Amino acid sequence: MTEQIPILAYSSAVVLLAGFIRGYSGFGASMIIVIGLSFVFPVATIVPVILILEILASSYLLPRVHREVDWPSLRVLLVGVAIGTPLGVYFLTAAPDRVMRAAISVLIIIVIPLLWKGFSLKKMPGAKTTLATGVFSGIINGSAAIGGPPVVLFYFSSPKGNDISRASLIAFFLMTDLIASGVCIWKGLVTQQTVFMVGLLVVPLVLGLTIGARSFFKTDPELFRKRVLGLLLFMALITFFRSI
Repeated sequence: MTEQIPILAYSSAVVLLAGFIRGYSGFGASMIIVIGLSFVFPVATIVPVILILEILASSYLLPRVHREVDWPSLRVLLVGVAIGTPLGVYFLTAAPDRVMRAAISVLIIIVIPLLWKGFSLKKMPGAKTTLATGVFSGIINGSAAIGGPPVVLFYFSSPKGNDISRASLIAFFLMTDLIASGVCIWKGLVTQQTVFMVGLLVVPLVLGLTIGARSFFKTDPELFRKRVLGLLLFMALITFFRSI
């Protein structure tokens, strides 16, 4: 039992950091956890744990921000995700996973400097563009399991503002994680070990979420936007280098 203490302490520290980032920005926890815990656990063990922790995170954050969620655009995005995900699974069999991840990462790395310099849309995209974003997110989620960045870019390039963008992302990831968790349960990937690990890690998760959420409300809006873009760029770079 004593030999497990360092692993538990390390895992708790990783989840604490991931919770802080999630509470602050509304996204990013999955990438931090999968990178950090893959050093001590098999990826197949981590993924169901991440999904459940993400659901708990969204459920904890959403009641505080649900009035700020842009529900009309979110509904259209989710329809697009539902359409695009099966297409992504098809592409997964047609194109190597690493190639897909690398290509998507490069696209994100190219777009972020434009947003960093202040590029933003003058008005909220229409239904067709929103649906297309959801379809694209579903395609790359089904083919490379990184469907979040298009939706992050969608909201943070819109004129809706940081509060609405962050709240909408929290709701978006709750919906998509619920769907993915259902698939994991159906496939028998959620085990007693999964529940045990979630039970151990839920305290550092909630602590990180609380600190991160409080930090968000104290941050200058423009500084927050740049930190979110910096986090997204960091995630894209990690994904790219892991792909090659």
